[in-house]
Amino acid sequence: MYRFRSGAAALALAVATLGAAGCSSTFEATTLDATTGRFPISQVLPPEAIKVDEAFPVNDNRRLLLVRTNLGTLTQYEEYFEESMENIGFFQQVVRPDEFERMLVQAGKADGVSGTTGFAGLAQASRAWGPFLVADFNLTAGAGYQVDMVMTVYDPSTARELYKIDHGVTNWAGLDGVLFEPSFNAFIEWLERNSPTYPEDRAVPAASDDDED
Repeated sequence: MYRFRSGAAALALAVATLGAAGCSSTFEATTLDATTGRFPISQVLPPEAIKVDEAFPVNDNRRLLLVRTNLGTLTQYEEYFEESMENIGFFQQVVRPDEFERMLVQAGKADGVSGTTGFAGLAQASRAWGPFLVADFNLTAGAGYQVDMVMTVYDPSTARELYKIDHGVTNWAGLDGVLFEPSFNAFIEWLERNSPTYPEDRAVPAASDDDED
């Protein structure tokens, strides 16, 4: 279930501490390596971290991915997960809950949708919008620099868990290459196993102005 946890405050403090220590790479989205089609990583996700791995016709739901986190108003970090999912190049749109709810209103499809925080509201949104997927990122920080992440991918029309990762690391030099990107790469592999067309039809994100400087 998507919910905020008290660990979000501790996680924010841990991230701030890392930033002060000079570990500025944490929560900086990167693009896929053109040769491997994967995010660059320093560690590989252990197989036992994958808790759910269901077959699913993902192409039917690639129109939109709703990304949710338990980080509250920490927009910078929410955007990291949103942009990373965009960089995978599978989904036509990747949005956060506030963006998706605005889209429903603007498209005249919000009537009867109670929200995007619970399974009932997600099922209503799926009927109104059409098929999509949900990816929840729930992070908690423990003693020292221990950070745990649960990534759960749902079919909102049925509340069925399709893919789930539960993994933690002791974070001394940023989370990207040891926790986040290994999990993203495992998710890419799940998409490849379940799509008849991906990665051949992978979308390449447009270069930003900063990339062109």
